Amino acid sequence: MSCSQFSLRKSEENIKDNILKLTPIDSSLDEVIGVIKNNKKWQVLSNGTWKQWLSLSDNEIQQQKNNIIRTKTIHVLLGRWFLTYVSAYWNLDDDGIIIEINIRKTMAK
Repeated sequence: MSCSQFSLRKSEENIKDNILKLTPIDSSLDEVIGVIKNNKKWQVLSNGTWKQWLSLSDNEIQQQKNNIIRTKTIHVLLGRWFLTYVSAYWNLDDDGIIIEINIRKTMAK
């Protein structure tokens, strides 16, 4: 399942259920990165700027993984519809294993 196979117009809980199908709790950081890279429209927030991971080299991805493990969160813009932005947050434990996923919808200003 990819992001295009579920609607961002659905409730946060429905979107979370779909994300959990892609990356269940206890997934590794590498598994989540694989899912992110396979969903070409998703964008990772990194150091205050939006970057598409598809354009990153393996070295840059490793640097991102180091930052993620330090901050314990991956924040991804799943997309937007009209003025609503839909983001996912994967929270990790000290070993880089997913322990929680949150979905957040925000309105553009």
